[in-house]
Amino acid sequence: MKHLVTLGALALTLPAIALAHSPEDDRLEGDRQQTQQTRMHQQDAEQQTGQLASENRLTHLAQDHIKLDDLKDTTIVNREDEEIGTVSDVIVDQQGQVAAVVASAGGVMGLGSKNKALSWDDIQVRVKNDDDDDDEYEVVVDLSKQEFENLPEFEAERRSTSRAF
Repeated sequence: MKHLVTLGALALTLPAIALAHSPEDDRLEGDRQQTQQTRMHQQDAEQQTGQLASENRLTHLAQDHIKLDDLKDTTIVNREDEEIGTVSDVIVDQQGQVAAVVASAGGVMGLGSKNKALSWDDIQVRVKNDDDDDDEYEVVVDLSKQEFENLPEFEAERRSTSRAF
């Protein structure tokens, strides 16, 4: 009789355990395994050839390329051509895509300024028309000064201590 009760209880808990494992868990595990396999293949290729696995190598800057370092401290203006801040940083994700442009506004000499994150899709980078040979950029955002000020503040510190890089 004890065995029947134990088997009955086990039979009732197994479906609950199966339900706790979601298809999302399988997808995430599959992504993790694929990333590991890709890294292993790249490392193998690097060891065999003594070179990096990627064939995408730049030899020069194209007309539409922008060095991220050139954007730092660039003026940000709105559609009315009012200066509303400067670029303080550019955040890039693990795929190399720009996740956000961090805008610093207000304050004096960096004290009391507030950071706002702008999506790359929400800005336009244009070359200023100067007589200088150096390209100087200007970032344009389609927000009023008030709309910009109402954006949530960006926190530059990481929330997690683990890093995937």
